[in-house]
Amino acid sequence: MTDLNEKKVAESTFLTVKDRISQNVELIVSPSKFQVGLSSLPADFTVFGRTSLSIKNYTFDKSHLVQIESYVTIATIITPIDSLVPRPSYLSVTLPGDPRVGQIVIVKDYSGICGSIPIRIFDAFGVKIDGSDYQQIITNYGNVTFSWNNGTWFTIS
Repeated sequence: MTDLNEKKVAESTFLTVKDRISQNVELIVSPSKFQVGLSSLPADFTVFGRTSLSIKNYTFDKSHLVQIESYVTIATIITPIDSLVPRPSYLSVTLPGDPRVGQIVIVKDYSGICGSIPIRIFDAFGVKIDGSDYQQIITNYGNVTFSWNNGTWFTIS
């Protein structure tokens, strides 16, 4: 492994945090988006230790509509069925409108309501998902995983 020095750190797009006593690197942060490899020449990116994904809990209001933000990877739908008055025939979730190539979004029925009220998941611009206007979750505690590629969302589970 290459030794870190002030010149390398100053030239890097990453921020590092070192323990002053042990001099061990405690944290490495990327302050901006970065790419590993090129689309024509991909490279490996290996993470050792822990990693986390962005999770956000959503609750439906009277509009029965949720818009997922672009930074969210796992969208959990937390809505008690008795809070939906009047009871809709379905709930709508809109996928991010500015996704990145390869972005993954998981929509999860966290409350177990989809057996009674399905969740329909739509593209932000009305583009078909796997040839359909929407995908839906119809089983309690179900989920659907989406991936963005070539200008459209695809289901991968």
